[in-house]
Amino acid sequence: MNHIALDAADAAELIEILEYFIETLDRVATHHHPTQLCADPTSYDIDDLRADLARLVDHLKLSAFAP
Repeated sequence: MNHIALDAADAAELIEILEYFIETLDRVATHHHPTQLCADPTSYDIDDLRADLARLVDHLKLSAFAP
């Protein structure tokens, strides 16, 4: 896996964007919109996407950043 160096300000902004995206996904799911992202019912769905985004946010929050 390649590593990317982010400064703290960029990482904080990325975290905010991802958290906003998670909140938007939660609103979509709450209003009974289709949760499937693809036509195949066994494929990646909105819950999978939300979990991946949350994992990325957690990883970013625990990462060491360049000054």
